[in-house]
Amino acid sequence: MAQLDEVFAQERYEDGETGLARLLKRIVTVLDTPRAVSLLRIMHQIVGSREPSGALSNQEEQRSTSILAKHLMAHLGKYFESQMTRGILRPVKAGLTAYLITSILISTIVGRGQSHRIQPSHEELAEMIATLYCYGLLPREEQTDTT
Repeated sequence: MAQLDEVFAQERYEDGETGLARLLKRIVTVLDTPRAVSLLRIMHQIVGSREPSGALSNQEEQRSTSILAKHLMAHLGKYFESQMTRGILRPVKAGLTAYLITSILISTIVGRGQSHRIQPSHEELAEMIATLYCYGLLPREEQTDTT
């Protein structure tokens, strides 16, 4: 989490697609280390095995397994809100956008290394997510009626 804090502390607010791709690449670089991947896989297994009652339904344990994801979502949410305030990205629900991107990042990183999956580089993964999201996040050009 300290490494993610550093990523966001160094963030320069650039144009929409380039800035988001650069930020995501730095996040993936932090999360896609053997230690972080092991932690993420354990978190996924615990969260995926939840039952309505029993030992794995403990509220405190549920909070602890999602601390990293919540931490990342909070930072991304602030990033999106700031970009939207500056007019770099169009106004959408920043928290939901942060949740979706965090989910994609964590799921993709947890799935890396499995032989049947595509193995994008950090750059490819960051650029693809930025490209897909920026289509909807970049401000839309006002169309004028020329007739």
